Amino acid sequence: MLLGNIAMVPIPAHAESVASTGQGPQSTDIMQLRALHAADQRLATIFWRISTGNVALCDPTRAAIGVLLHARSSYEGSYRDAAQKLFHFAGEVAVESVFADGPAATAGLEPNDTIIAVNGSPLGDEKGPEAVAAADRAIATAGRGGVVRLTIIRNDERHTIAITPRKACPGRVELDVESGRGAETDGKVIQVSTAMVNAVPSDDQLAAILAHEYSHVILRHPERLTAAGVHRGLLSVFGKSHRLIRLTEEQADRLSVYLMVNAGYDPMAASRFWHGVGRQISGGFLSSGTHMGWKQRAEMTAREARKALAMPTRPAIPAALLETRNKPLK
Repeated sequence: MLLGNIAMVPIPAHAESVASTGQGPQSTDIMQLRALHAADQRLATIFWRISTGNVALCDPTRAAIGVLLHARSSYEGSYRDAAQKLFHFAGEVAVESVFADGPAATAGLEPNDTIIAVNGSPLGDEKGPEAVAAADRAIATAGRGGVVRLTIIRNDERHTIAITPRKACPGRVELDVESGRGAETDGKVIQVSTAMVNAVPSDDQLAAILAHEYSHVILRHPERLTAAGVHRGLLSVFGKSHRLIRLTEEQADRLSVYLMVNAGYDPMAASRFWHGVGRQISGGFLSSGTHMGWKQRAEMTAREARKALAMPTRPAIPAALLETRNKPLK
């Protein structure tokens, strides 16, 4: 997760019950971290299902073991002590969550295990998000050769755990501690704000948001927009930039429902999102300036979802849409 001014951010709705549990009174810092951990886990679990359920749609793929990592130095100020108490860091990078159906869980990796080496090579000196990204890269690189061997510290003891990875789509997700409702991607990392997670109680509808951003990754939109000389920011609403950004947003909406079907989510939830929470939000990735209006998006995603559900085989693959990723944007 990306940690900012945690105290100013509402506790995610799915995490309220988690924040209030435990033995005896909890400090505010610990309550906030418990809540953020629950939101982080919720988001990452949905991402795991989408990334592993759509391998047939991704090129290239990556080796994944089914874990969510975090870094000790990402927790600043008073949250550093609270994080140490909750997560028992024995080094910079540790396991925040292990996905129940993933290879790491099968191999016996556990939350709060600290990772100190991958296939015998010690982790580097990076800190914070850079340390997590470096560990993810090391695991993916090791996984291309077969078994991933993690050297971990658990309860002050060293262990080596051998994990056979699974194929997944590239990219990763981060929970951004932010009061504004938004989601975005740079083509490698998808960021979703805590306020957005809090606003969307249904996992199916949260999957629709993630699937939309993931579609940009799969269709290589960020790099293709850059190659086409598209302007972002204030200039995005004019001329060629406006037209091409709107095109990529429409493509991402269309592809998103196929990703949802293949991951086992209800693709009609995308349309329900636009009739509900999406209708109420303006600005950011929901802006109608470079996006269709909420009603058009609701109708289009519902129409595309019916097409995806009607496909006779799984995974559902919209071949014509996927073919566009290798073509320049014009």
